[in-house]
This record gives sequence, structure tokens and C-alpha cells, in this order.
Amino acid sequence: MTEYYAEGRALSREGAFQLVAEEVWRDGQVEDFEQNFLEALARFLNLDAAMSRKILHRVEDLYRRGRLGESRRLDPELLYYRILFIIWSDGRVDQLETRILAGLQRALRVTPEMHEQILQNIQRKNAT
Repeated sequence: MTEYYAEGRALSREGAFQLVAEEVWRDGQVEDFEQNFLEALARFLNLDAAMSRKILHRVEDLYRRGRLGESRRLDPELLYYRILFIIWSDGRVDQLETRILAGLQRALRVTPEMHEQILQNIQRKNAT
């Protein structure tokens, strides 16, 4: 569990931003397109500059302490999987989560078919 998201809890705007930031920071390098994506996401989620900076500093600290897992470049499909997994972990999708998913589907170019396949994988994993 982190400060802003956890399995079994509704995903907040801050939690969505942190999940994305964690994926961006996994390789320790925030490229220009990733920085632009984070800035656009913060605006989309209506996060003020202070909150987005606080989350980014937290994620950078997690990276420096080796707490983000394997080092890898940003993988849009895996990022979408992580967010959808957290959203579905409480068994329901609320209005904010629906809005977050719709925005990320557009931004990450997740097709309806990809969404359905990822969702089926999550449901299969949860059934076992």
C-alpha cells in the first residue's frame, strides 16, 4: 500500500497520478515525452502543482530506494493493466475511475479490444 492507492480501495486522482509516475520513473529517466504526459495528466486530473510535485518527489524517492521494482522503460499496456487492476480490485468502478480510464485509454491509445483483453486477464487472475 502507498499513500495514494491500494488494492481494494477506490482509485483517487492522486493515486492514478502516482501509478503513472511510478511507471515513468522505473528506469530512472524522465524523458521529455514522459514529462509532457505527466503534466497533461496532472491537468486532466485537476491536480494542483503542489500536489503533483509532492507525488513526483515521493516517487523519485521510491526509485532511489529501489522500491519501484524492475527497471524498465514506460510500457503503456502494462501501465494500463496496473491501473485497471487497482480499479477493479474493489469489485466496482465508480464515476471518477471511469473518467480516469477513458482519459488514459485515449492518451495511451488503448483500443476497446485491448481494454477487453486486459480486463479478461485481470478477471482470470482474480478468479484463481
